[in-house]
Amino acid sequence: MNPEAYRLLELMKQLAPDRAVSPDDHATVSVYQSRYLAKLMVVLTEEQEKASAKMEELTTRLVTQTDTLIRFTRGLYWLSAALLLLAAIQLFVAFRCR
Repeated sequence: MNPEAYRLLELMKQLAPDRAVSPDDHATVSVYQSRYLAKLMVVLTEEQEKASAKMEELTTRLVTQTDTLIRFTRGLYWLSAALLLLAAIQLFVAFRCR
């Protein structure tokens, strides 16, 4: 995660730890917490955007590799069919010439 997210979390903890919040300055603490929370949400959203872009790139690579694998599999299928045909021809010629 982005180091700034950790920094913002630490600032939020320092500003209003659970034990030290008093009811009379709660409004002030709430304003500052909201400000840091908004910044934290922006940082986390940017991180999510980066992760999403990377996931999209990896998905594209996976689709490309899958398409290549499908082509190779089709090639192997036809090669196997050709080998079976050649084996049948060889058996026919072997028994026919005998």
